[in-house]
Parts: sequence; C-alpha cells; structure tokens
Amino acid sequence: MVLVVVCLSLMSCLEQSFELGEDMPIAGQLNPSFALPLASGEWSVQDAFNQLDSLDWIPDPQGGTIMLVQPFALFEAPPLDLPFIDESLSEELQIDAETAQILSNLPPGSQFELDYETAWNWELSTMDAVDSLWVAEGILSVSLVSDIPMNHSIQLVCTNLIGNEGPIAFQFDLAYDGSTPLMQTVAVSTADARGLFSDTDGVEVLFDWTVSLESTGATVEDDVSISVQVDWDNVLVSGAFGKFSSQTSLDFDVVQALPLLNDWNSEQLHIADPRIRLTARNSSGIPVGIEWDDFSFSTAYESWSISGSDIDEFPVFSAAPFLGAWGETEHVIDNTGTSPTLTETLELRPDSVTLGGQLLLNPEG
Repeated sequence: MVLVVVCLSLMSCLEQSFELGEDMPIAGQLNPSFALPLASGEWSVQDAFNQLDSLDWIPDPQGGTIMLVQPFALFEAPPLDLPFIDESLSEELQIDAETAQILSNLPPGSQFELDYETAWNWELSTMDAVDSLWVAEGILSVSLVSDIPMNHSIQLVCTNLIGNEGPIAFQFDLAYDGSTPLMQTVAVSTADARGLFSDTDGVEVLFDWTVSLESTGATVEDDVSISVQVDWDNVLVSGAFGKFSSQTSLDFDVVQALPLLNDWNSEQLHIADPRIRLTARNSSGIPVGIEWDDFSFSTAYESWSISGSDIDEFPVFSAAPFLGAWGETEHVIDNTGTSPTLTETLELRPDSVTLGGQLLLNPEG
C-alpha cells in the first residue's frame, strides 16, 4: 500500500492590520495549526480566531510571520493489483512398451510402482521473477482418466505448495471392474497456502507422483496412459514476493481543495516562503517512482502548471524493509525548485491543486 500525505506550509508576512470576519467560510474537513509570531505590538485578534473551533492560533513574539500548515491525504492505493490466478494444465503420464509388458506379466494381486516428477509453469504479467506467493482463497482440483486395466492407488504431492498441514497432497483410488476408462476427481482448498517458487521466471508448481498399480490379470496394451487435468480456480493472492516488472504503472489524478487560500486578503498577507511537503509511506516491498503529468493550481476561471527541479527530480518512494513495516520518503517543494515559484503561484489565490500522473513500479529495475 502506498499512502501519500501532503502538508502545505505557508510562511507569510503580515501588515499592521488583519481582518477576519465571523462569516469567513472554511470548507472541508480540516484541522490546521497556526503559529502567529509578532515582532512588536499587541496581537488583538486572538479572540476572533478562537471563535472558529477548527483553528488553533499560537502566538510567538520572536518574528513577523504567520504559519499555516494544512495537511491532507493525497491518495492511498496498492502499487499494483496482485495477480488473480485462474490456470489449467493438461498432461499425460504415458506407459511405454517395456513397462506395459512388465505390467501384463504380473500375477493377479501383484503390485508395481511408478514414480514421476512433473512441473506446471505459467507467467505473471506484473513480475519478472517469482519467489513466493501467499494465497488467500482458491480451489486446486485434479482429474484423472486412466485406460490401464489395473487397480490404481495414486498419491500426488505438490512439493512447493504448502498448506496448513504441509505440502498439499491428493490421494486417488481407482478400482478396475472390467472396463476402462477409470476416472476420479479430487479438489483441495488452497486458502492460506504458500507457494515457494525459488525466484523462477514465473510460477512453477512441482508435482511428485507415486503410482501404484495392482494387477487384475488383464493384458496392458503398449499405448495406455493416465490423462491428467489440473485446474487452479478463483485464486486470490494476498502477497507476492520476487522481482517486479519495471513496466507496471498505476494512474492517479487527484484534486484537493485549498479553501483557506481563497479567503486571504492579498493586500494584507504576502506568502513569503511556501513549502509543499509530500510524505509517502510504502508498506510494500517494492520501490515506487512517480511521473507527473499534471502539477497545477486552479481557480474557478483559470489553471496554471508549475515545473522545475522539485517536480522533475522527484525521489523514488523507498520500499518497506520487512513485512509489516513502512518505507517512508519525504520530498519538499519550495520556491528554489519551482517555476513559476510557489509564492508567485499562491499569490494568485488558487482554490485547489491538481496532482496527476503515474506511480511507476520498481522504476530502477
């Protein structure tokens, strides 16, 4: 999850008089804090400000400025949608001619065991390499169809798909009654399972098969096989770990009202040292960059964009160092890195700021 919080700080010079009416509109859910330092004289409007419950003025006799801090949450979003898995696999466990002859020669009631190792692979579009996945929901089902005229006892173990009681396993028992094919389907919940994939290019589920065949005295033909159909349906992934693609992005477009700016009298208040402090908190293990399409201020009648090094050279949001932690990144935008300057922009008394662009997943690769 990426949470971006903006603090707008305005250091402003006051004229000798300052007017504030009781009907001054303040819209939105705000709880700004103010510090009002004065170089000399007696502050006379404290009582007027105290009439507004949402404002808290703290006098300071050391300077001649006023500070307004207006924080607001810009946006909160996951850096990417975790993959939703709905995959299928079809394969055959083929019995070769030599093995078929051995099975045909077994006395009735004798058993023969076969071992197989197979793998099921697919790619995830948002990840270059997958180390592990945490699964919240999902059903893994396996269907077998066999034309081998013998009794079957088959155990299938998903060696790197771990459930609450260890690797997820399936047991199949098929009795030969004189006709083929023999069929059976077994389904297992994968809720709260963990897939461990050792940093492969995609997801690779490893299967270990133990096939025990009991002779019924029937002849086994050379071309018999066990057909396998595997379906992993409605799989909701709650956590993904590995190397994420640097081509993934998330669009955002946010308009934030600045109601207090529109109410200041510019003849009485000069905004001397405005700063926009962006704080990004990233709970994912993925660094996140930002690419601006729009960083602008607006009134009801016009809009103007700002640029400069503070916008163009934006830092990458640091990743969380470990699970349950947050990576935190701060960036300050002020007059030294903006064109036009923030002072020039805010003197026009904008009533909103528009921030639009893309969050770039793993921008440095």
